[in-house]
Amino acid sequence: MIRMLSLAPALSACAALLIWSTGLRAHQPGDEFADWYHSLRVPGVDPHIINQEERFCCSPDRDCTTTDYETDAQGNYWVVVGKYHERVQVPPDKILQRTDNPTGRAVACWHFINGHPVVRCFVRSPES
Repeated sequence: MIRMLSLAPALSACAALLIWSTGLRAHQPGDEFADWYHSLRVPGVDPHIINQEERFCCSPDRDCTTTDYETDAQGNYWVVVGKYHERVQVPPDKILQRTDNPTGRAVACWHFINGHPVVRCFVRSPES
């Protein structure tokens, strides 16, 4: 029994590491369009930053998903963030000039600051 208890912390650490490492990418290999999602990079981020994860639009804490969008009279893009139903303006400098969007819809990637979604990357739908 004593020997089993001494293994518990090691097993817990291994389980946590396994869970953490499998969540490193929001779109897993084999998922539809996974390679394309992984090719998205945040515009304006220095490629020499120490935390390379900041260069990617997708990560465990900021996923990319297809979305509907609207434009206003000033030409601004607005997205509604899924289950949060919060309307968010897309910063013009976060719009990726990609013409290879295979999803057929617009794609938005966001993270949360103070509980509110912030768009990190936006790709217009192919017909835009």
